[in-house]
Amino acid sequence: MNGVNIYYSFNDFMNQVIEKADALSRQNHNRGLEELFDVSRSTYESMEKLIGAGWYVFLAVAALLALSLIGFTAALVGFLTTPIGLAVAAIFGLTAGKKIKQMYQEKILPLTVKEVGEQYKIRWENANGNRTVIDGLLNQAANDLYQRAAARGISALLN
Repeated sequence: MNGVNIYYSFNDFMNQVIEKADALSRQNHNRGLEELFDVSRSTYESMEKLIGAGWYVFLAVAALLALSLIGFTAALVGFLTTPIGLAVAAIFGLTAGKKIKQMYQEKILPLTVKEVGEQYKIRWENANGNRTVIDGLLNQAANDLYQRAAARGISALLN
């Protein structure tokens, strides 16, 4: 966690939630989150880069991912010309559109991370840097994300 400050940066907090949930998944299933959600490593890493750039950048992309295919296709070009879209383009360079399209095809993990993040954001803000409270929230949020991944992974194995 060098250079990471989960106590004062929600972006860092959420990336640590993902890392910790991934560690739980590997510990309990010998498979990472990307495997339980059946997404590529590239989608996993793209999601972490977006969150690192800012939670609201990630939320903007997640909003795109929640659209129907027709809505997504129409909105993607317009999105990339907005200020947040330009920030996304700066993160991914010329492959921004391709990365977002891949995330759309594998949207279950990013949308689940968004749900977990939104569930814990206000509680994280209210903790106001309190290390004990935030450490507890980190454990709860990571476990919540892991449980959702495990449920999805187990049901996929059964089908």
